[in-house]
Amino acid sequence: MRLNRVIGLLLTGTLLLGVAGCGSSPDGSPDAKETAAPISGADAPGADGRTVVTLSTYTTIPCFEEAFETAYPQYDLDVEWLASGVINGEVNRRLRNHHARDLIVTSLPGGEVAQYTYDISAEDFIENYQSNISEQLLVDGTARYIPLPGSYYGYILNKTLLDELGLEMPETTGDLLTVFERAREGGVGVTEEGYCYGLSFIGATFLGAYLTADFSTDYLSTADGARWMANLKNGAATFTGTWEHSVDFLTTCVDEGYIDARKMLSNYTVGPTNIGNAFKPEVEMPQRRAILAYGDVATLEKVQGLSDDEFVMLPCLPKTANGNQMLSAISNDYMAVNGDLASQPEKLEGALAVMRFLSTPEGQEAWMRDTDCPSSYLNGYELDPDSLPESIRAYVSNGMVFPNPFPTNLLSFIGAKLIPVATGKADIADALAAIDDYYVNGSEAVEYDMSVVGTVAVDMIYENSNTRYEETQLGNLVSDAIRELTGARVALVNGGGIRSSFYQGDVTGADLNAVCPYGNLIIVAEMDGRTLREAITNGIQLTWKPAGQFLQVSGVRYAYRPASGEGQTAELLSLTYDDGTPVQDRDSITVAYNNYMAGSSGYIDAGDGFMMLNVYDESHPVNVRLVSETSKTFADALREYFANHIDEEITASLEGRIEIVND
Repeated sequence: MRLNRVIGLLLTGTLLLGVAGCGSSPDGSPDAKETAAPISGADAPGADGRTVVTLSTYTTIPCFEEAFETAYPQYDLDVEWLASGVINGEVNRRLRNHHARDLIVTSLPGGEVAQYTYDISAEDFIENYQSNISEQLLVDGTARYIPLPGSYYGYILNKTLLDELGLEMPETTGDLLTVFERAREGGVGVTEEGYCYGLSFIGATFLGAYLTADFSTDYLSTADGARWMANLKNGAATFTGTWEHSVDFLTTCVDEGYIDARKMLSNYTVGPTNIGNAFKPEVEMPQRRAILAYGDVATLEKVQGLSDDEFVMLPCLPKTANGNQMLSAISNDYMAVNGDLASQPEKLEGALAVMRFLSTPEGQEAWMRDTDCPSSYLNGYELDPDSLPESIRAYVSNGMVFPNPFPTNLLSFIGAKLIPVATGKADIADALAAIDDYYVNGSEAVEYDMSVVGTVAVDMIYENSNTRYEETQLGNLVSDAIRELTGARVALVNGGGIRSSFYQGDVTGADLNAVCPYGNLIIVAEMDGRTLREAITNGIQLTWKPAGQFLQVSGVRYAYRPASGEGQTAELLSLTYDDGTPVQDRDSITVAYNNYMAGSSGYIDAGDGFMMLNVYDESHPVNVRLVSETSKTFADALREYFANHIDEEITASLEGRIEIVND
């Protein structure tokens, strides 16, 4: 089946990006109140008699919750945070399994998942949105989604350092290269290694979007580019013959050492990636360790707020000063109602009330305050000029905004294929041929994602970040799979490495990648009992947040007393083997865990503090011996586990491996 027929609707509209959501933390952690337990039942009244309406989204939204409940006091809005990197897959899978919340947020409104959402065509609030956006979201002629506020992306430049170098404001990518060269020569805005530029996020989708936005200024935003896009949609054009120079600027930055490829390109596989190594403008730029970054308006706020005293935002720049400078605009997310509410009228009315309120200026402004997304798609919405950096207001006011034209799955593939080209690991001709083939025919990876690899007997639910503070069925299954794969006595799984659920019934290849989406590789090391105890103690220290360093285990059991809050210390009360024998400090134990925890990315912005497990970072020597390395990820371990148990339904239960003691 032609892939372009499947994504035809998306290809004609505004890009629906699933990169790190507007305003979400770089590590994807919730930044306000704890997420709540799932709501069930036809009407699910709260303890105070109000109807509870549940919502899954990529960040906490306290301003919107308060504003909505003030406008509609009969409802209690209960918000669950889902990691932005996996929210699309998790929402889709929940809808298919009739386990979704009342309202969902997604950046992928196309595809078969739309059949599980409620038809809102008859609702009057649909008319509140710009017709060019709402019409693009129609699915078989019906309205299923409303657009949430979006953001703008561009270059963030340290203007003060530019002045110190005696340079004018850059107008082309060549000017940017001059800035980098002069910064390195003068030792201004560079690291000790000479890096002076970085991207605020990593991952194939974001990198694909960045390359497309960069390429747009010279081609896609022109009349020739528009014709090429129309021909591509009709099957009369290819990437080959057009995109050969799409990575030139990034390739030069890598070749000249202006950008730290280790941080930017640590994982360029399709799908979500671990962003622990990502360049952090809010850290590097105020300390003058970078003169330029690429990010969104929220990134600029993290650097210095919206004053243009030191930092300014620029659009993507062309190779020549041709007047086609365009700012990359991204409409990240869309909201839909769970179709199961058709049989629950009171809950349905509550969900529609949320949409109705969101479709007003008051609702938009409340959502914007929570998410740092300054662009609204309401008809006649008057944007507060003070909400945008002064340096890009003219571009927005004059309509010089480039909406990225590709759907997320194609962007991910573009990023996955072109980033290796930029680092000299692949040939551009081969990469473009692969993109052309994927666009027309799909890929074996997609076919694998749709194939059934096994069956689970019970639901194993990832919800409310439960793998980050307590024993879970998922954690037991994943750690057992790793232990079986390696033959180690003990397996440790960082809870942040588990990001989705298994539902009773068939399991597909996509399910495995959704549950364990990251590319970190499994290793086996030998250590003493004291070191193992230190590792598990490190894992419990942030359970009040909770955080991804919490350890799911196989082969051992432990009990702990959680910290009462920030600044407090959690206490490990006991650590035993499966048979109840205490782990002794001098025991020699083989332990399986991933290379991320073992220091493969260092421990400055990565590793979750597991320096006692280090075998790779020479700056942190410890008494741990590497026994073996594998080429397997957590998802690979699950894949082999399902293959080894193909004739049985896979199950997992809570066994008391982790005990929480609250005095």
